[in-house]
Amino acid sequence: MSLLFATAVPAQTPGARLTVQGQLFVETATPKPGDTVTVALFFTPEPGWHGYWENPGDAGLGLQLEWSLPAGIAAGKPRFPVPQPLLIGGLMNHVYEAPHAVLIDLKLPAAIKAGTQIPVSIAANWLACTDKICVPQQDQFETMLTIGSGAISSEQRKRFDAWRAQTPVPLDRAGRFAVEGKRLQIAIPYPASAPLDHPYFFALTQNRVRYAAPQLAKRSGDWLVIESEAGTEPGPIEGLLRIGDGQGLWVRSVAGTIPKGGSAVATLPPDGMSNPADTDTPPLPWLLLAAIAGGFLLNLMPCVFPILGLKAFALAKAGGVESEARADALAYSAGVILSCIALGGLMLLLRAGGQEIGWAFQLQSPAFVLFLLMLMVAVTANLAGLFELSGLEVGGVLTRRPGVMGSFWTGVLAALVATPCTG
Repeated sequence: MSLLFATAVPAQTPGARLTVQGQLFVETATPKPGDTVTVALFFTPEPGWHGYWENPGDAGLGLQLEWSLPAGIAAGKPRFPVPQPLLIGGLMNHVYEAPHAVLIDLKLPAAIKAGTQIPVSIAANWLACTDKICVPQQDQFETMLTIGSGAISSEQRKRFDAWRAQTPVPLDRAGRFAVEGKRLQIAIPYPASAPLDHPYFFALTQNRVRYAAPQLAKRSGDWLVIESEAGTEPGPIEGLLRIGDGQGLWVRSVAGTIPKGGSAVATLPPDGMSNPADTDTPPLPWLLLAAIAGGFLLNLMPCVFPILGLKAFALAKAGGVESEARADALAYSAGVILSCIALGGLMLLLRAGGQEIGWAFQLQSPAFVLFLLMLMVAVTANLAGLFELSGLEVGGVLTRRPGVMGSFWTGVLAALVATPCTG
């Protein structure tokens, strides 16, 4: 057993049960005069429990430390690893559900003599939560350093190097931010060739971002643009950009111009799960079977089923010529498929032009949903005989054209009418 484990023993609070256990580690117990010694508070949450990042988000409490150090020794700012978002009851939390280490540097005076013993004591308070309850935690951590050779064991070097790799790296360039109405955009310098896996921005500056709002991301050249909803306070934004599992960049931004256009990038979902092992994609044959099953289900929905009935009647009246029926069916299918490709292509073009929209995006607008509600009320009143409107025909001439052209335009009409169902 190393000297570290013999000296760095947490003093447990009598009778208290810690659901997020803490331990104190030092990189070397025998630092040289003038050294900067890194200490780590290593936390291990029990299954179902989590601790918090320095900005906990909408709820929770960050780690609070009270140091007891000899004169002339200063403790630096704690360095936290990359957290994960956790949405509970509409409140966004920035949490740690797995074991993690918080690193702090202690600067020793150069004039200190060899053999001097340095007692280090930390009174720590933190919050441990599940999705239902929170329990305050506290503990006293103590260790003794002895001024010596500064030797670091290979085991400790490996452990601390792994913990340092999980803390964010400061960017050497400032990012840019812009606020337009309620929308906030943050442009972060990030090379186009650099790998990126489910980015997510954790704001350290309070009230600059609405934490629970969805985040959208796109890459525009050597910039990564994060878009979300602005918070209640204006001003520069500082925070942590997650770029991969356990990897992050420390970002400081100033007001500036945001790059236009770019390609969309999938961000980390609110439950923080982006590991492919947690979200395995089924094999392609299963995906195709699911798509076929979805197509059958869609045909039974009120958006599509009436049109299929009309088409069936049209085929029944076609006279029973097999070649004509086959051509008619192929033309109808072509109208459906080409319409869906056109709509999908339009979405891609709009997104490439900087518009963050998707299929049925209009149904995310409260004003549009209110319009649909009023329209449905008006239609109901009309059917109930409260008022009369003359008929309005749109595209009927095209669908009634003889031969395959009429079938093609009927397919186009079916795709357009079915769009709310597919959305």
